Amino acid sequence: MQRCTHTLSKNEIRQLQQHWLHLNVQEATQEVVFTNNDVNVFPNPTYGDATILLGDVKASRINVVNEIGQIIQTIEQPTEKIELNLARGTKGLYTIQIYTATGILTKKLVVVE
Repeated sequence: MQRCTHTLSKNEIRQLQQHWLHLNVQEATQEVVFTNNDVNVFPNPTYGDATILLGDVKASRINVVNEIGQIIQTIEQPTEKIELNLARGTKGLYTIQIYTATGILTKKLVVVE
């Protein structure tokens, strides 16, 4: 096998970088990516009862996590609309972790007295 080397000019480097960026952008746009705006949690703040609307987001699991990082509720294979009842929980800030095929979406929920 013969080995060849070639020193790239600045222009060739720029063209390669642009081509690489173009490939990355094309690959990224083929994947469906959801944002926090695609999921609604309301009312917020709440006295304990809240609704999660997933819309088009396909979630495999939802965790409700309290301020000290304890998972207080897990919902496996959630539907498009989930009703939460945190009335037994203490007031504070809860994190809603929504697991999807492309990552984890997080929403905050405030429970007041």
